[in-house]
Amino acid sequence: MSVIVRQKKIIYLSTCGGFLQGVHLGAEYVKALGEMFGICHFQEFCVEGLDIDPTQAETLMAEGFKRMMSEITLA
Repeated sequence: MSVIVRQKKIIYLSTCGGFLQGVHLGAEYVKALGEMFGICHFQEFCVEGLDIDPTQAETLMAEGFKRMMSEITLA
């Protein structure tokens, strides 16, 4: 049997204008696709609320990037 996918982990990055309140259907979809291909390790990062106060979008993105870089695990 040949291997179709060699990756062991998916890191999903997204942004949102509002607040997801714990439910991110896009992330759930990508996670399920990964599991279909045998990728069981999934890590999600989302920056929310970008449209609530557009003057804060750059700050929110910078904070989200900083959080992601501190929490990401590549192993």
